[in-house]
Amino acid sequence: MATEYSRAACQVAVAQIAEAAGFDTMQQSSLDILSDLLQRYIGEIGRSAHCYAETCSRGTPSAEDLVMALKDMGVDAQDIANYTRAQAEEPFAHVLPPYPMQRTPKWPPSFQQKGEEPPKHIPAWLPALPDRHTYVATPSFAGHDTDAKRQRLAATKAKRQALKALVRLSERAGEIPSTEVTPAGASANGAGGAA
Repeated sequence: MATEYSRAACQVAVAQIAEAAGFDTMQQSSLDILSDLLQRYIGEIGRSAHCYAETCSRGTPSAEDLVMALKDMGVDAQDIANYTRAQAEEPFAHVLPPYPMQRTPKWPPSFQQKGEEPPKHIPAWLPALPDRHTYVATPSFAGHDTDAKRQRLAATKAKRQALKALVRLSERAGEIPSTEVTPAGASANGAGGAA
């Protein structure tokens, strides 16, 4: 999202620069290439200025850091100042919101805001506890048993049924030989008794 926003702003800036230079039209591919170069150039200046600020143990770059970053890229800051004085200022074509966009976080209401009495060990200015139904154990489906022994028995039964179904499926596919269940003492080929 931020990259698309930056790209769109650079495309408008490149189109304005081209129009100020006397161009009437521009191919989309040229606009894309020039705006990409502008975006990378600005990003490189920002990274370099940030490195200079960090070298001086500062969190944000200053004007001196920007001048040093421009010098690294072979640009004289005085030439830029002279150019801006000589050229008529042309405002940006669109009103841009602050970048990057800052969103105010939505905090949960405190005990004071909800008008609730907090537990003794929690200050009233902290966020209130969520509604009781969000953290009380509720059955995940109708008929859910809460007894642990019955739950284990149901899980074991389900495992056995799944294993039987898997064996039957494998037999149908011919992956394993048939395992018929025979009465005690009888063999699978029909002959009774032990050999």
